[in-house]
Amino acid sequence: MAEEKAYLETLKDMLTKRKPTQKLVGEIIRFPAADGYAEYMVAATTPLELVHIPLGDAWDFQYAHRLTKKDVEEKIKNQKALDELFKKK
Repeated sequence: MAEEKAYLETLKDMLTKRKPTQKLVGEIIRFPAADGYAEYMVAATTPLELVHIPLGDAWDFQYAHRLTKKDVEEKIKNQKALDELFKKK
């Protein structure tokens, strides 16, 4: 778990240094897949670029290539709302 967290932090740092003015860079989006999630980190928003996160079972989302910036913004907004609703105390 610690190595996965370090990997994600390193990836986020690298991507935010690459595109420091784009606010969604470094955010993670998840899509349910089988017994886990397909996860992607936003690498850029203009044009939209996603980096597949090959952790856990490394599931892919079959429609990731069809996502738009608006889709990603909405997904992040929804995920944050759910995280807030079900946050651990």
